[in-house]
Amino acid sequence: MKTKVFLLLLPCLLFSCNGDVQIEDNRRLLVSGSITGNAPDNISVVTMGAYNMEPDDNPDKILGFGKSNQNGKFSFTSLDTYSHNLLISINSKVLDDYKENMGSYYFYDDSGIHQLSYDLGEINLPQKVSFDFNIENTSGTSDTLYYSFKYENPVKYFVRATNDFEEVEDNSYVTVYEILPLSEPRVHHIDVAAGSDLKFIYNFGDQAAQEITVSVNSETNSYDFEY
Repeated sequence: MKTKVFLLLLPCLLFSCNGDVQIEDNRRLLVSGSITGNAPDNISVVTMGAYNMEPDDNPDKILGFGKSNQNGKFSFTSLDTYSHNLLISINSKVLDDYKENMGSYYFYDDSGIHQLSYDLGEINLPQKVSFDFNIENTSGTSDTLYYSFKYENPVKYFVRATNDFEEVEDNSYVTVYEILPLSEPRVHHIDVAAGSDLKFIYNFGDQAAQEITVSVNSETNSYDFEY
């Protein structure tokens, strides 16, 4: 019985059972890069221990912290961890100085062997536009409307593959919505990267699909589709 208890407790001795980040002694990581685009200065960049690509709001998991200068460049030294994977967050949504009008990029290294240096290169961090797409049946048609959206998300995720990071494909575009003839007007609130296009793909019943393209910026942040 004592042996069984010891075996159950052993993982908790080797790795923190409550998720605490364990620091790798005598090992530091250099994180650098350059943010381009509008207003690239004073944007927070942090490293943290993580088990997935989503940032944790627990400040104890932060390993390093830096900010971009007036030219958008950043460089700082981070602690390393042996108990967690590594997440590098640019304009993380869990930080107090999160800029709501800017996008967020997350670089995730789950390789198990962290690099001593992470040079993220040039990062074109877009401004974020909160876009409202309004849909209303004003003609009284009895046709069912089917539609989907395609747009550039201002939040992007990257996973380390060998020595480089590769963008994770955004699967949000596979969602197809429908509006029945007697449905109430509908509003979609969508975060879109400024300077990009939002595409509205739609069809009625079994008719051929049609497409509307809207150029999104700070001044064009809504569209009314009436049918």
